[in-house]
Amino acid sequence: RHSFPTRRSSDLSQCIAVGDGANDLPMMAAAGLSIAYHAKPAVREKAMIAITSGGLDRALEVLLPRGGANLLRPHAPSLQNR
Repeated sequence: RHSFPTRRSSDLSQCIAVGDGANDLPMMAAAGLSIAYHAKPAVREKAMIAITSGGLDRALEVLLPRGGANLLRPHAPSLQNR
């Protein structure tokens, strides 16, 4: 059984879980948003979002409004061009 570290009372529906293997599925099921990152097929099937190429910054395409990723790193190329 795993426990989530908390600094204050947390609602797990407000958490994002990122995983790649079957051992991550319980954590991903408890989170409000689950991201499979270069994951095995069984994990990709159960995740809300699957990233199969590129870096984890690809999640920004979903989490931020269009072009919002560049607000975090103004010098970065647009995610749309990847």
